[in-house]
Amino acid sequence: MASSTTSPLRRPRVILFDVNETLLDMGPLKLAVNAAFGNKAAFNQWFGLLLQHSLVATVTDSYFAFATIADAALDMTAHMLQERPLTHAEKQALTARFAQLPSHPDVPEGLRQLRAAGYRLAAFTNSTAAALAEQLRYAGLTEYFDQQLSVDAVRRYKPHPDTYRYAIEEAGVGPRRGPARGRPRLGCGRGPGRGSRRRVPRPPRPDAVPAGPATHLPSPHPYRTGRAIGVTAGAPGLARHE
Repeated sequence: MASSTTSPLRRPRVILFDVNETLLDMGPLKLAVNAAFGNKAAFNQWFGLLLQHSLVATVTDSYFAFATIADAALDMTAHMLQERPLTHAEKQALTARFAQLPSHPDVPEGLRQLRAAGYRLAAFTNSTAAALAEQLRYAGLTEYFDQQLSVDAVRRYKPHPDTYRYAIEEAGVGPRRGPARGRPRLGCGRGPGRGSRRRVPRPPRPDAVPAGPATHLPSPHPYRTGRAIGVTAGAPGLARHE
């Protein structure tokens, strides 16, 4: 009988949770963005551009705060959908709603069960540390997390490897120093919230985009929401569980 060479996943020492959509329900923000533009396609267009240009900022080493990219993406959305551009106050009101998102109904109980089972939990976000703290406070989730981590510390966005190196080192399960067996194993799976996949819009022509940060070199890419990552030290490789 042939034996499998795949080693079983060990119990994670810490679980890193994405925040938007994994833990928090983006529904209210979607309704607000669509209403602001009077267009049901507005939120998907805007959020796709927001994630796309955060990646562009990372690969071109031109870091901008997540809220700054979100603001510029609203201008791009108006242009691409041929809708009225939003005023500065309207854009500020929309981006402020990131701090006013409720959790998915099943999230608190899911987190409670994980903590009761002895897991260490960390929230890991593309937003700033201050924004993350406000999001968790508003949603009533602060008590469930041992750590709150932001990519702002390394000035690169997920999924750049530096962001995950930072997170696992902050969590105390960083790669071993020395030869061989250097990388940690990451077990990626759906969090207790209801993740979703959205269509990434085709990027605009460079000459058709209003002025804003990182509005050049756009490239479509798939992205995922609704993810949690369990980290165990000392074993190489990346395992995905969809």
